[in-house]
This record gives sequence, structure tokens and C-alpha cells, in this order.
Amino acid sequence: MVAEVTTWFTASPFQTDQHRPQIGCSASSSMSAQISWLAFSFIFFMFDPATLADQNDKDHDLETKRTANATKTLDLLFKSYDKRLRPKFGGRPVTVYVDLYIVDIGEISVTSMDYRMTMYFRQTWQDPRLRFSGTSQIVAQGDILNNIWIPDTYFKDEKRSNFHEITKKNYVLTFWPNGTVFFSIRISVTGVCPMKLHKYPMDCQKCQLNIMSYSYSKVDAIYIWKRGHEHSVEQATDISLPQMDLVRIKGSETTDVYSTGNYSRLSLTFTFKRRLSLFITETYLPSILIVALSWISFWINYKAAPARVALCITTVLTMITLTAAVQNSLPRVTYTKYSDWILILCLVYVFGALVEFAVINFHDSLETRKRDKLNRKLKKVDLEIGSDTGDGEPSDLKTRYLQRQLSSLREKIKSFTEQDVNVERIDSRSRILFPLTFLIINVAFWIYFVIDSARE
Repeated sequence: MVAEVTTWFTASPFQTDQHRPQIGCSASSSMSAQISWLAFSFIFFMFDPATLADQNDKDHDLETKRTANATKTLDLLFKSYDKRLRPKFGGRPVTVYVDLYIVDIGEISVTSMDYRMTMYFRQTWQDPRLRFSGTSQIVAQGDILNNIWIPDTYFKDEKRSNFHEITKKNYVLTFWPNGTVFFSIRISVTGVCPMKLHKYPMDCQKCQLNIMSYSYSKVDAIYIWKRGHEHSVEQATDISLPQMDLVRIKGSETTDVYSTGNYSRLSLTFTFKRRLSLFITETYLPSILIVALSWISFWINYKAAPARVALCITTVLTMITLTAAVQNSLPRVTYTKYSDWILILCLVYVFGALVEFAVINFHDSLETRKRDKLNRKLKKVDLEIGSDTGDGEPSDLKTRYLQRQLSSLREKIKSFTEQDVNVERIDSRSRILFPLTFLIINVAFWIYFVIDSARE
């Protein structure tokens, strides 16, 4: 078959005019058949079992040779290598380039004031002792991590952290011929995040993660962002927090001064903005409904004391329970938060509905006692007038005095009939005054909260 293909290649391009096919349908058909046969022959030749076996043997020999060369190189590198000493010991400080990829950010806990983050933490530095001849890098695994100098990097603001080991230790160590070492590790860090809750639930929190060497000062090690402040930190596109939005991540470089020396430090500042929707649905709307429920007492007759008292006390106790639940979900602080002002306002209004009924009830009781007292006096005057007329010798002066007193008492008693009208007038005014003032104060609060929180 190969001979046939070779014969076609040698014969067809150099045909003489005598044997060259005529131009026409027969010539086109002949050329198409030759091309098809050539394609079939080429495919058959490429996938010939003997050819594939020869190629596999060559690849195997090449891979074996490369593996042997890499093994020999690593053995030579670590033969006289001292991992206890940093690169360029006694000379210039080693520069550690850092970049990272954030895989996930867990829920930010307000009560414990911390956050959890999983990331690929990458460090790159140059170690002249690890130079070797070659053109390609070596990716190593196994126990080699224990045989090489690695920066003693730690996170200054961490509470706890863990290294992932499923299904193997999650790290990669790469060597380049010029002595550059790349070390990437997958870790989860729980960092401290001191929060200021003055503007809760419209607060904006900033959590910082500081990266530095534990033992090497700037004389021995300097930390630098690998691709600058803006591009050295990458994040997954599907990061989503339950209660907050990640606004931005900002990197910076600085120097910390201690009694043992000056230490290079890299900082990551995470800015989180709390979502207001959770507070609205879980706290604010229930509070508004409880306050509105207390206003129903203004439509209940003031003489139905058990119904009004039960409704007012129930709303007060419910509001206190809701306030306590909100406070228990937050850390105990000495300052007043936005949420505290809203809950205090709601509590004052439900308590005000109870006080309004207490005022009405007290006014009614006081007027009732006065009316009873006047009725007793009226009866006494009636008896005195009757006794004077019964003797047959009335005193005109005394009789006129008693009659004037009787008329005055009757006028005062008559004025008490307007009492019910006055009490109901208080209720009718409360039906308008309470909701209107509550609405005005709420609008003023929210306008202030929005303006004040926008200053950050």
C-alpha cells in the first residue's frame, strides 16, 4: 500500500502531455478518486498498530529519561542543602512575593466578631542553592516539603487555621532552573474582625488580614505583593455571604516596628456591607405590626377595661420579647445602635397606648367619685328643705339658701354628663395623633440613618 502511495506521488505530478488526462468530467472523477484513496491511505498509515507501538515506545523512553534526569537533579540539589538557613544567608534579604486566590468566605459572625476564609496561598522566592541546568520546571510532591527552606509566614489576626489534607496534602512546590521556587498551599483561616456596630443594621465592616514573617525582620526577609496591590488578590465569582455583600478587597504593604526589629507586613482589607433586608423582615416589620396592634385599643370602649388592658399589656410584653431577641443576637456593647433607637421608639409607643388608657381610666374614676360626692350633698339638701317645710314655720332666708345650693348642685351634676364626650374625644384624638407622630419620627430616623451611613 505504501508503495502504491509512493508511486502515485512520483507519477502523478510529473505526467507527460501524452499521458495527462483530458480536462472534463472524466478527468475530475479520476482526480477525486485519487484524492480519496490518498486520504484513506494516510489515515490507515497513521493508525497502523505497528506505527502506534513504535511511537509509544519512543514516548516511554523519553519519559523515563526525563524522570531519571529530574530525580538526579533533585538528589544533587539537596545533597548539600541546609534548610535551616535562609537563601542568601548573610547577604541581601530574601524577597518573598505573595499572591492568593480566595475560594470562599464563610459567614461573618457578629457575636464572636470573626470570619472564615478558604484560599490558595501562594509564595514565590529565589533560592540560588536550587539552580540547575535545564529548560523546564520541576513540580515536586511527597516529603520534599520537609527538605527545603520555606518562609515562616503567619497570619497575625487569625484565631485558628487548618491545612487541608484530603485526599493528600493540598500543596504544590515548583522549581525553576534559575532557582525560583513557587509554593502554593490550600488553607482555611478564621480571622479576627473587630466590628463597630453604631450603625447596625446599616453598618459597613472592614476586616483585615495581616501577613508577615514570624522570625525574620526586614534585614532577612521582605514581603511584596507579586502583581501589585490591585491584582495580587483574586476571588471566586460565586462568593456569596448570607447577610453581607463583599464590596472590595484592598491590599497594602507596610512595616511593623517591634523591639526585636522592623518586620515587613502585607495587609488585606475586606470591606463588607450589611444587607438591610434581613433586619426589615425579621425585626422592623414585626415591630411596626405590634405598634399598630396596640392602637386598636383606641377603638375599644374605655369602659371595657379588661379588653383594653389585656391588649395593651400583650403588645408591651411582645415588644420587650422581640427587643430581647434582637439584643441576644448581637454582642453586648455600651453604645446605642440604630436598631436600638428603632426598638426603643416602638416600645415607647406601645407603652404610650397603655398609659393613654391609664389616664382615661384615672380621669373616669376621679370624676365618678366627684359625682357621687355631689349626689350625696344633693340628697342632704333635699332632706333639709323637706324638713323645713314640714315644720310649718320655714325660714325664708335658709330656704332660699338651700334652694340656691340645690340648684348649683344640680348644674354640677348635669355637667358630668359631658364626661363621656371628653373621654371619647381623647381616644379619637389618639387614633390620629399616635400614628401620625410615629410616622413622622420614623421618617426622620431613616433619613438620618441613610445620610449618616453614607458618610463612610
